[in-house]
Amino acid sequence: MQANRPVHLRSYRPAFLVLLLLLGSACAQAPVYRNTPVAATPSTASQAAAKALEARGDLRGAAKAYDALALDAAPPLRQDLQLHAIDCLIRAGDTGTGTSLLDKVRTDGLKPVYEQRKRLLAARIALAEHQPYAAIKQLPAVPTDIPAQLQIQIGSVRAQAYAMSGNPLESVRERTRLEHLLTDAKDKRDNHRAIWAALATLSVPALEQLRLAPPPDELSGWMELAAIAQTTARDPVALHKRIDDWTRRYPNHPARDDIVARLLGEPDNAGALPPGAGYPAQVAVLLPLSGGNTDVAQAVRNGMLAAYYRNRWGGTPPQLRFYDTGSDDSGLRRYYDLAVKDGAKLVIGPLTKDAVADLAHSGPLSAPVLALNQIEGSAPARLYQFALAPEDEARQVAERASLDGHARALVIVPAGAWGARQLQAFADRFQELSGTVTRVERYGANSDFGPLIQHLLAPDPNSQTPAADMLFMVAFPQQSRQITEQLRLQQAGTLTVYATSHLNDSQAGGYPAQGLDGVVFCDIPWMLSPSSLSSGEHNQIARLWPASLTAHARLYALGIDAYNIVPYLDRLGNSPTTGYPGETGRLYLDAGQHVHRQLIWARYSGDTALLTNDDAPTNWTPATP
Repeated sequence: MQANRPVHLRSYRPAFLVLLLLLGSACAQAPVYRNTPVAATPSTASQAAAKALEARGDLRGAAKAYDALALDAAPPLRQDLQLHAIDCLIRAGDTGTGTSLLDKVRTDGLKPVYEQRKRLLAARIALAEHQPYAAIKQLPAVPTDIPAQLQIQIGSVRAQAYAMSGNPLESVRERTRLEHLLTDAKDKRDNHRAIWAALATLSVPALEQLRLAPPPDELSGWMELAAIAQTTARDPVALHKRIDDWTRRYPNHPARDDIVARLLGEPDNAGALPPGAGYPAQVAVLLPLSGGNTDVAQAVRNGMLAAYYRNRWGGTPPQLRFYDTGSDDSGLRRYYDLAVKDGAKLVIGPLTKDAVADLAHSGPLSAPVLALNQIEGSAPARLYQFALAPEDEARQVAERASLDGHARALVIVPAGAWGARQLQAFADRFQELSGTVTRVERYGANSDFGPLIQHLLAPDPNSQTPAADMLFMVAFPQQSRQITEQLRLQQAGTLTVYATSHLNDSQAGGYPAQGLDGVVFCDIPWMLSPSSLSSGEHNQIARLWPASLTAHARLYALGIDAYNIVPYLDRLGNSPTTGYPGETGRLYLDAGQHVHRQLIWARYSGDTALLTNDDAPTNWTPATP
């Protein structure tokens, strides 16, 4: 298929983008050190050749050389050489070969430190393959009877794994422990900024509820400081006053020397970009505007156009070029190459998971890409992945339920792989927060919910403990109403019901729904309280693109954020404090360049979904030209 010639657009850049506060310097992850260096041996030509390969960046060649040297070495030198070879392969991105070699390393009869080094490499491979839970399983704790440098390596990988799994609290705990092992000043600063970035993903209510009781300790100090930054970012007088109070109560806190100094040194509008700033001169958009995904692609496009034209003042907007990639998800590289040849400095898209995978596996990217879906496994360095992943919602339900004091959960999800992923995401996160899933039911397209709910609620005859204090429900509108009706009929009124956004079929802005009284659920701001949707714009969208307010509202919001977030991609990777307040949630960027969303919460009261007071979105006032 030939790439459709692009559509050219010009407009004034929206002036609506404001961030509350961003630290200006880079937020590096706490250091991940190379595996313990190879043991000293008499110099040989082969070993010198291996070291030379490593020094000039030929990591695969060096790994092959070290592995060959290991064949003729006796333990423990053999294991030193093998582990060093695997370290080179991981740094080269060859996790497959690294895994094969790791299986051959035998640590029986050696000091325990060798088994810890082996586990560390296995965890690093898991991280490289975006499997944080596998990494945590390899490193369930940081042993204290091993060298400090190895403790640092293990703690750092555990912190990154928790962050990647969407568990910022445990990531911060690990980094707080690292603080007392690190000796290098730069490593300490990098660790502080990684702590700050992780805390930025927690809402103020979460920070306040998770803060430990007095007497204050180091972790509580971090949480309290993050809450201060979020709540006083636009009020420098209040910021200084509250930080003065904070420093009196935490006189020796490690954040005082760099984080506090930067907070106090930032001007009031530190996060704002001037009109027209931050966009490249030309942006290409790759969407399947013809074929089977036309409707969803058009919703994304319409959201981007709305963001593009929303505010026609100040600065020079980018030139937008849309490329129709058609219904074939393969061969995306030719569209990307054409866009770059046409002058694109940044590419938004593609949209489908298969298309993103096709582009990700096609080789290095000369211009950065903001993909509108996400894939498993490794991805090129310049590929950002922004998806409306339902697993994010399931994890946030677990967090919210835990914050609300629940510890034992019933779960009902659709049968099949999709429902299984939501169950796994919820259960893993709930368990990390000390919760337990006590019973699970799966339903099909024609299930009778009466017996299912009856079985779900049945008491355990072998236990005096109540079966559960909450229910997690993944269901679409019709099924969610059937489930809640059965809960009422079977008198489960004391059970708090939590749900994902899939039950909310209302239009953008919040409209009535029936039969869901009392259900607590998360959704994107666009669906519950669009921060910038005036009544005039609502009517215009309804007239021009009616599906953008009904069937494809969330994809329309994705288009808005995909365009609006472009100037902030680098800054979100450089120690965000509050993330970007978008229409799909508060957005932040993890170490793997995945854009994550923190959603907002509502509870059905009667037939209307009302925002809960603690998670009301920030309301912005557009700047006046």
